[in-house]
Amino acid sequence: MSKEKIGKIITLEGIEKSGKTTQAQMLSHYLSKEKHLNTAHFDLPDYQTDVGQIIYKYLNQAEMPSNPEVLHLLYAANRYEIRDVINFHLNDGYVVIMNRYYQSNIVYGSVNGLEIRWLYTLDENMPRSDLTIILDVPVQITEKRGTLMAKNRFEHDRELKERVREAFLTLAEKEKWKVIDAARSKEDIHNDIIRIVESQLEVS
Repeated sequence: MSKEKIGKIITLEGIEKSGKTTQAQMLSHYLSKEKHLNTAHFDLPDYQTDVGQIIYKYLNQAEMPSNPEVLHLLYAANRYEIRDVINFHLNDGYVVIMNRYYQSNIVYGSVNGLEIRWLYTLDENMPRSDLTIILDVPVQITEKRGTLMAKNRFEHDRELKERVREAFLTLAEKEKWKVIDAARSKEDIHNDIIRIVESQLEVS
């Protein structure tokens, strides 16, 4: 029998350049330094794995698969590649902070026309998020945010990003995910995240 999960998973989601990476880092630092909690931070997709390298090629170089199911199966496989590491931290009582997780696959997959029930089944054997926070920001604001990284093919598609944003908000209402206005300063966003985390997960 597997050990019961004793840690917690906090997932930060949102469209590209909504501030997920920055906020995941700030949250990890706060919980470890101010609350003296063990934390682990994962950015997905993980392009360092075998499957992650295939995803990277599709997003940046290679021709996209002829049907969207292939790409979303690869995203799921990429998460399963790190499942044991996630469970290791959870079993040791860590707070695991995910910069994107299975929620992104559901949202992007549904926007790509895939059946949402099928998308949910892909991650049935992954540990579940205890708290999901959507960083919501208008697409036009994200386009003004600079980045040192080259854009992948999806980041050039404004219409897609608008549809993804709407899908995140729609699913957040259904799934009771928390939504934060991420068009503000990173400090204001961080403070809202801390307030939600402390109230929802009883971190004090």
